[in-house]
Amino acid sequence: MRTTPPAPFIRSFLTRVPLRAILIVPFVLQILGAVGLVGYLSFRNGEQAVNEMAGKLRSEMSARVEGELKSYLDSPHGFNRINAATFAEGQLDMVNASNAVQFLRQLQVSDFIYASYCGDEKEQFLLAFRYAEGSQSKIVLGASNATSLYNLDFHRMDDNGNQGGLFKRLGPYDPRERPWYKAAVEAGRPTWGKVYLDFATGLPTITASEPVYGKSNHLLGVCATDVVLLQELRQFLAKLSLGDSGIAFVMDRSGALLSSSTDETLTLGQGEKMTLLQATNSSETLTRETARYLQNRFGSFAAIQQAQQLDFSLANNRQFVQVTVSFEQQGQTRRIQTLGAGNLVGELDFFRNFPHQTSATVDAPSTLYRLSTANFRQMQQEKPDVAAAFQSAVIQILGDRLTQAYKEIADLLRS
Repeated sequence: MRTTPPAPFIRSFLTRVPLRAILIVPFVLQILGAVGLVGYLSFRNGEQAVNEMAGKLRSEMSARVEGELKSYLDSPHGFNRINAATFAEGQLDMVNASNAVQFLRQLQVSDFIYASYCGDEKEQFLLAFRYAEGSQSKIVLGASNATSLYNLDFHRMDDNGNQGGLFKRLGPYDPRERPWYKAAVEAGRPTWGKVYLDFATGLPTITASEPVYGKSNHLLGVCATDVVLLQELRQFLAKLSLGDSGIAFVMDRSGALLSSSTDETLTLGQGEKMTLLQATNSSETLTRETARYLQNRFGSFAAIQQAQQLDFSLANNRQFVQVTVSFEQQGQTRRIQTLGAGNLVGELDFFRNFPHQTSATVDAPSTLYRLSTANFRQMQQEKPDVAAAFQSAVIQILGDRLTQAYKEIADLLRS
């Protein structure tokens, strides 16, 4: 067998390189390759571990912040539903404003509720709210009706919600012209208004409102609750374990800062000209740059529709961001309860012969059954035993819900 001799330069190289080097170099190259590969894999695994840990920490902090906000933002709609039902049954004294005990109790159990009130289509208005007198705050009664010549009057109120003496009269007040009233009527269901700065407290305030309908879907009025984002929320954010450089802040869809774990002043100007600071103009570098990053990424804060974990680079340092959407804006829906098989929707309005006010959305393949009042009456006549069984099932469901509601109220009172 004939072989081709190596090229001259290869023969020259092999004759000059010691045999030891020829044997050792390949092993060294293999070791270096193995070490490099292990180092690279270790780096990648370490990076993955860091990402996973950062993700878990972000999710945990986000859940805690969302839970705190939930305590602020769940009760108002619940209070509105109670007030709307009382209003629809004619149990609120809108004509004489002699008593507002229901509103009073709601403010007493919820420190973050600033005001609770209802207005009607007859221009009448009844409320209870926290009135500041020097360093003290008292819950007083407000009313606008024929007796006050449709001016907004402020009265003292006793422990039972009874109207006391008049101590202040403001100008004419028509609830139908107020933003909270118009927002609820336009939405046709429970909704949130825009965040604003309350002139009396200087704190960010948001209004939850709900339209009230009578028979034949006739609009009776609107009930609403004002929620104040108290200093306690800011203290809660500051106490979160966010490391040496981490921060947490809450802003609305317009980008206005509502609360922050930093000690930065969140308002600009004074008096009636006072406004909320925009996050993109914050003096805190991390707050400002995070807000600008989100704005550039999504085009606007309103485009952020769901919770996300993101990261960006700031001064050559990687910043981890957790974005959480905590409550709905005006005109959007919000999940307040999840119902499974065997549950009912609209049973209270059904038995009271009121227009159906509850909205439900199916998010999975489902079989739904509808029972009209006419069919139910026919069932009572033709199959009374079936009608009785249906009523018993409804009573059982309502009893379970009432038990849960009492438990939530008890937990609220203990907190």
